[in-house]
Amino acid sequence: MHIGLLASLFLFSILMSSCSSKTSVVQLKQITVEQIPDELPNGQHWDPLGGRPDIYVLIQQEKKAMYRSELFENVSGKNTYHFKNNLPMFLTLTEQPMRVDLFDADELSADEWMGGFDLDAKKIKGKESYVWLSESNGVRIALELDWKAYKKERKSEEKKDQ
Repeated sequence: MHIGLLASLFLFSILMSSCSSKTSVVQLKQITVEQIPDELPNGQHWDPLGGRPDIYVLIQQEKKAMYRSELFENVSGKNTYHFKNNLPMFLTLTEQPMRVDLFDADELSADEWMGGFDLDAKKIKGKESYVWLSESNGVRIALELDWKAYKKERKSEEKKDQ
């Protein structure tokens, strides 16, 4: 009976290790947004009072906010916007994709979604430096990623501990 219990525990541990989610860590260095439409697809202004959009980026994992950028107000589609507030930062990618979205912030109504994409670890994993672009709704969003930064930081922390 003792051998049967050990065999059961061994099989259980194999099953659990095969079911565990694989993770990888990447450094998000910068977010760049460009080609922002000056108007909604129906020709109306983004803001109820006729202004240009006030944009921010939101990154979520399993509907939990991981990052919210600074706000750029009254943006023009002719300009490029570099989001750097609280960056660089490390993101832990799992089998569940992260959601990267661009919004128009509004004080008088709900924030409007302007475009976005799923950041799937399977598609980008292992790239040394990778820029991912999305052209949802005419908007271009680029993430600058660094896969080596986390390893470098861990090595420097290990040296400090010695």
